[in-house]
Amino acid sequence: MQTESTTVEVDRIVRIVKSLPDEKLKALSDILDSWGEKRNRKHPRKQVNVDVDFVVSESRPYKRTARDISVGGIFINCTGDFQVGEETRFVFGLPGFEKPFKLSGTIVRKQEDGIGIEINKLNPYFAEIMEKALSSV
Repeated sequence: MQTESTTVEVDRIVRIVKSLPDEKLKALSDILDSWGEKRNRKHPRKQVNVDVDFVVSESRPYKRTARDISVGGIFINCTGDFQVGEETRFVFGLPGFEKPFKLSGTIVRKQEDGIGIEINKLNPYFAEIMEKALSSV
């Protein structure tokens, strides 16, 4: 049940949002989307700062850093003309594991500071190895 003060606050927020320029509206939309994603995630994300080599849709290779990783996805800090739905391949290492993880995925989110990638079909054996690796980060 909304109180009168809650209704006033919601009205104030709506007025502010309606007056935002397009780039601020997009940034706000990205923030709100990320809040919802955190609630809906199947796999918890681990905050990291690891190097990632990646290629998007057979373009040139990039080397950037990951902001967070889970068994279900990765967020790579980057800028560029990447599009939601593009396929990507990426490689990264985790402390304590000799061999790097070589994975593929699909861009499911694009923000000003990077891209969110959903990992494609990670079999249960490798998912378990990755969970173990992430638990030690």
